[in-house]
Amino acid sequence: MQMPSVSHVAKDPERNITFNVLAYRQMSQADVLQSIRYFRSTKSGRRLKKNTTYTMSTIFGARD
Repeated sequence: MQMPSVSHVAKDPERNITFNVLAYRQMSQADVLQSIRYFRSTKSGRRLKKNTTYTMSTIFGARD
């Protein structure tokens, strides 16, 4: 299976954090935020570093 190629960028200007969400298809803003919330929940309470870019992959659209 090939890796996701559609990139979605969301920024947190307060902490200067950039989230790059990779998916197999275009995602709505709600889907992007849901992916970011899931990513943050898996960090086990650890804080995200300021001035950082996080890249994550999703399976949205893998079977479309």
